[in-house]
Amino acid sequence: MTPNDFIDDSDGDEITSISWPVGEFKNVTDDGGVQKKLLTPGDPDAGSPERGDDVTVHYTGTLTADGTAFDSSVDRGTPFTFPLGKNNVIKGWDEGVKTMRKGEKCVLRCSAAYAYGKLGSPPKIPPDASLDFEVELLSWRSKKDISPDGDGTVIKHVEEEGSGWDNPRPGDEVVFEARALTKAGTVWAETQGLRTATIPAEIDASVESSFLCRGVYIALQKMKVGERAKVVVKPPHYAPGSGDETSAALEVSVHLSEVHPVSDVVGSAPPGALRYKKLRKGEGYETPGEDSEVDMKYRVVSAGEGVAPGEWLSVTFRPDSIDGSPADKVPLGVAKQAEHMKRGEGGELIARAGSAYSAEGAVFELEMIEFRRDKNMWEMEAEEKLAAAEKAKEEGNAFFKEHRWQLAKSRYEKGIRLAGDESGGAGGPGAQYHDTDGTHPDFRTLARMCRLNLAACLLRLSDFRAAEAACTTVLDQDAENVKAFFRRAQAFAGQQEYESAARDLKRLLELDPSNQSAVQELKRVKEADRKLGQQQKGMYARMFK
Repeated sequence: MTPNDFIDDSDGDEITSISWPVGEFKNVTDDGGVQKKLLTPGDPDAGSPERGDDVTVHYTGTLTADGTAFDSSVDRGTPFTFPLGKNNVIKGWDEGVKTMRKGEKCVLRCSAAYAYGKLGSPPKIPPDASLDFEVELLSWRSKKDISPDGDGTVIKHVEEEGSGWDNPRPGDEVVFEARALTKAGTVWAETQGLRTATIPAEIDASVESSFLCRGVYIALQKMKVGERAKVVVKPPHYAPGSGDETSAALEVSVHLSEVHPVSDVVGSAPPGALRYKKLRKGEGYETPGEDSEVDMKYRVVSAGEGVAPGEWLSVTFRPDSIDGSPADKVPLGVAKQAEHMKRGEGGELIARAGSAYSAEGAVFELEMIEFRRDKNMWEMEAEEKLAAAEKAKEEGNAFFKEHRWQLAKSRYEKGIRLAGDESGGAGGPGAQYHDTDGTHPDFRTLARMCRLNLAACLLRLSDFRAAEAACTTVLDQDAENVKAFFRRAQAFAGQQEYESAARDLKRLLELDPSNQSAVQELKRVKEADRKLGQQQKGMYARMFK
C-alpha cells in the first residue's frame, strides 16, 4: 500500500513560511492535522518543490499509536514518485512534502482526516488512525524545469502569462527581446530591443555565436506570444566567457513578442522545396481548398540576383486550375499555399532554387482577400450534380487539348464523383437521372464518358495500370464499348502484356471491322511482341552459356 491509495480530494489550508527546528513537531496546517518533525535538514539553497512538480521520496509508514510499520519504500528498495498537490496521494503528503528541501529527512504526522479517514485501510490501517511517515526528499522535477535532461540547468519562471495555445517549434521565426545577467549582476548579453531569430533544429554549441545562449532558445520553445519570463540558465546551456568562469548561472529576462510559424506547404515535394511563413493570422477557420475561387494579392520579393521586388498584384483564380504552365495567372507555389490560407491571412512563401516551384529561387508575399468555395456534393440537388459533372468534363476536355494532363485527370475524376453519386457508386449500375429537356446525357453515360477520357489521360501519364482499370470498369457496364477496348489494349501494351492487348484489339475489330486505328495498333502490338520475344530469347541464351 502506498500513500496514493484512498486519497482525499478536498482542499487543504495553504502553509505559511515556517522555520523548522530539528527534533520537534510543529504544525504544517493551521488545524494541526499535519505536523512535521525535522530529522535531517536539506539543502537550504535548493528551494522546495511546488504544486505540479514530480517529487521522488523514500518513506516508511507507521501507526502513531504503537509504531507498527505498515509500508516502506526503503524495504522495497524502490523510491516513490508522485505529482505534488494533484491529489494523487493522501492529503497529508501533499501538505507536508511541499515544505521539504532536497535531501531533507523528516517525520510527517498525519491525523486520520489527512490520511485514510474514518474507514482506514484494512487490514493494516485501522479506522480513524493517525499515521507517522518518515520521509526523505530525494529529488524533484520542477514544472519550471525545462532543461532537455530534466537536470535543472534551464528553469523558467513565468512573470506574465502569454496568450494562445501554440509554442514556437524548430524552424519557426520568433520576435523577442532578452537581457542576461550574471550572478554578480553584470550584463552578459542583451538584444537591445526586439530581435528576430529562427529556432534552430539542433540547439547545440553552434548557436552560441548567433545570440546569447542555448538556454534562451530552449526557453522560447516553452513560451506563448506575449509571455514574459525569468529564465535561470546553467552550463552546459551557456558558455561562460572570459572573466565569467566562476559564474554559476545566468538570469535571463525574456519577452516573446511574436511567433511566425514556418512549415512546408501541404502537398509540396520534396521536403523544403516550398516553405510558408505565416506573418498575420486570418479570420475564422475556413480555408479555400482546391474546389474554390480565390481573390488574393501577391508580389515577388526576390527572384534571383538582380531582380527587384515587384508590385502587388491582385488576382482571381482557381487553385485547381494551376499546374505551373506559362499560361497560369499565378505561380504554382502561390496557388498551392492559397488553398490553406484563411481570410485576411498574410505570409511569406519561399520557393527553393532548382525546385519545381522556381528555377532561381523566389520569395513571395501573399495576402488572402476572399474566397468562394464550391458547393459540396452532398448539398447539391440531382440537377446541380449533373450540371457540375458536365462542367467538370468540359473543363477536362479543354485541359486535355492543351496537353495539361494532370489538370484534365483531376477534372475527369471530379466528373466521375459527381455523376457516379446518382448512378450507383462510381458510375456503376443503379439509379439514373435524365434532365427534362433532353440536352444532357444521363448520369451513367456521363460517368462513362469521364472514365474513358480519364483513361486517355492516364495513358499520356504512363499510368497504364490505372488506365487498364478505368477501361475495365467501362466494359463491365458496356461490354461492346469500342473506345474502352482500344484504350485498354494500349494500357496492356504499355505494360508489355501484348497477348492481352491483341485479344482486346481483335474483339474490337469484331465489333467494328473497319476501324483502321485498331488495325494499325494490332500491327504495332504484334511487332512489339515479336521484338520482346527476340530480346528474351537472346537474354536466356546468354544466361545459360
